[in-house]
Amino acid sequence: MWDFEIGRSVSIMMRTWPFIVFRMIVYFGITLAYIMATGTGASVGYGVGHISTDPDGPMSFALWGGVVGFGFVSIAVYWIREYILYVVKAGHIAVMVHLIDGRDIPDGQNQIAYARDVVTQRFAEANILFVVDQLVKGAIRAITG
Repeated sequence: MWDFEIGRSVSIMMRTWPFIVFRMIVYFGITLAYIMATGTGASVGYGVGHISTDPDGPMSFALWGGVVGFGFVSIAVYWIREYILYVVKAGHIAVMVHLIDGRDIPDGQNQIAYARDVVTQRFAEANILFVVDQLVKGAIRAITG
């Protein structure tokens, strides 16, 4: 049975625009972390490269410093990014379900504050579902290649 309405779906997404903006801010923060780590690594590499007797030392050390900085932030940010975006997604879904049921956000709260309350009330469930989500993603990747 078909019970999907594109207009209603778009309407719910438009009503939850703060989450869309919040996701954009999270992605911007992640991008900023990559830029800062790569720049810091390149700067440190450039400084260390001056110790070298090779005239091209600073430039090659800067390149490798940038690569190392990018690598470190990639390792550190991967799981943090996955978890943060999962929690944001869980909150967004909670607010969308609330709005689909025809209820308003209680006590005049903004959507993100309400979602934070809902997710913290169900913190253990959200963490377990995060692990299950990661396992399912891994299984799908293993099957599809």
